[in-house]
Amino acid sequence: MALSRPSHLITQAWFGFKRRVGILQYQSPTAPWNSVETATATEAEFVAKWKSKSPSLPIALLNRTYIAPHLEQYAVAVGHSPEAEAKAIAGGRFRLGSGNFINLGVPPEWNRDQEEFASIHWSKVPANIDTSEISHFNWVYTLVRSWILSGDDTPAETFWSWFENWLKVNPPNLGPQWVSDEAIARRLLAITFAVQAFRFHPASTNQRLIQAARFIAISAERLRLTFSHAQSRSVTSGLLSALALFTAGALWTNLPAADIWRSAGLETLISEGKKLNEHARNASSSEISAASHILEIYTWAEIILRSENERESLPESLQVKIRALAVQVGSPPAVVASFAPLFSLSGCASGDVRPAAATALILFTGVRYAPGPWDESTLLLVGPMCTSAVVS
Repeated sequence: MALSRPSHLITQAWFGFKRRVGILQYQSPTAPWNSVETATATEAEFVAKWKSKSPSLPIALLNRTYIAPHLEQYAVAVGHSPEAEAKAIAGGRFRLGSGNFINLGVPPEWNRDQEEFASIHWSKVPANIDTSEISHFNWVYTLVRSWILSGDDTPAETFWSWFENWLKVNPPNLGPQWVSDEAIARRLLAITFAVQAFRFHPASTNQRLIQAARFIAISAERLRLTFSHAQSRSVTSGLLSALALFTAGALWTNLPAADIWRSAGLETLISEGKKLNEHARNASSSEISAASHILEIYTWAEIILRSENERESLPESLQVKIRALAVQVGSPPAVVASFAPLFSLSGCASGDVRPAAATALILFTGVRYAPGPWDESTLLLVGPMCTSAVVS
């Protein structure tokens, strides 16, 4: 779903010029994390207001003891449990999208093989550098699943410890982990989900929640700075940046620029939704992968809207397209090897698009996909409605 319109080529050329002459470096300065402003209130007041006023996603409200047996059932179905992987993560061993593990040590070497760029402003780092997959923070979903399944507090502490360490190694706008808009957006979504999951956990201290808020503020501003460039690269790249901005604004309501992020993100999601191609049947693997990401993007946006106000929803005209896309993407065999999900919330293989299709179907149609381990993702994103819904 790459774009090549003249306006997009001009946008990309302008972006390259700003990189070369230092405009982007000026517009996104580096600074210590503790200097990032979150609000005029004290830290305690900020956290209290965030906990009481900002929307809670379903994961923050789920009864762990109720859903733990379901997660155990899914673990049996796929033949492995997230608990063992959570222990590996605590020991610095992370699973890659390929299924292989990489040992980054304790604490993890977040910039392994990229150390020469670690102290350079992101705009001066080569644009084609491979961002560390581990810095996408996909592994936080395993920690959340493990905590819900076992009730052990270690996964929550592991999340916060590695997050704090990542912040220490990757100051705002400095180093290779700030180059890729997609990596920043994925990381913002993952951290937001984990913070929601551990919202009321004792490990989520005021100081740690303030650190998370600072991270969100810097990440959202970094994405806003290059938003037009992300949109010029591909449909899914632009939608992902829009979703991250909407997420930051909607779920971190007392950050100074929250309204700006929310409006920019949601307006783009709705306007671009009018252009979506809903015909995924018989498409190539790459097109189905892109369609699956689109399903995840709009499903997450709808979940946030309903969390803000249970009567709020995406426009019906857009929902019609999403429903059709969900049916088509989820049709057998419904597995695409090149698909790397945004939300790794099941034991299904990385290339399996059924979690994305199943979650979209239950949310937008109320009808359950065929029962299977992909229901774990649906349960953790949407809530328990998927366990009792009628199967299509």
